[in-house]
Amino acid sequence: MFVDFFNIDGDDFSISLLSVSDSKPITEYYKRNNPHLTRWEPRNGESLEVQSNWQKYISSIIKDYNLAKFFSFTIKINNEIVGLINVSDIKKRPNYSCNINFSLDKRYQGKGIMQTSLNKVLGWMQKYQKIRCVTAYCMTNNKVSLKLLTSLNFKKVGLFEDYAIVNNEWEDFFLLKKNLTQIL
Repeated sequence: MFVDFFNIDGDDFSISLLSVSDSKPITEYYKRNNPHLTRWEPRNGESLEVQSNWQKYISSIIKDYNLAKFFSFTIKINNEIVGLINVSDIKKRPNYSCNINFSLDKRYQGKGIMQTSLNKVLGWMQKYQKIRCVTAYCMTNNKVSLKLLTSLNFKKVGLFEDYAIVNNEWEDFFLLKKNLTQIL
């Protein structure tokens, strides 16, 4: 299991795979951050503020962990979930690619926690899953996420107009890409 510990600006935090025991903390994360996150996240209609929804969801993705098809990582400070990184659309031969998305508690933005966490997760994906190409979709007006992704050397490679409904509005998204260097 992936578990790592870090310290930035006095905040001790850890990164680990989302597990069934996290259903209550992840529900609390969305309750605290829903007004902030609904501005940036497409939603499928299910409430992320209901613990039983998370219990079902986490139980359903455990098999994807075992098949290396999807990973959901939590970022915790003092056992409180303060962020989430999802790695999806994992492809092996011949692509060795995946897609990444993330969110962070508004209280912890600007402290370098997500940048360090993304670097660690991408390093793990490169080393253990042999991933070479990572993509990310980001709303064109999400300046904070765009700044973070470009600081991690993601490059804009496309624009998708009216790509997804966010907060009841069709939004444009950039597609960004980062190549991880490695020899297979």
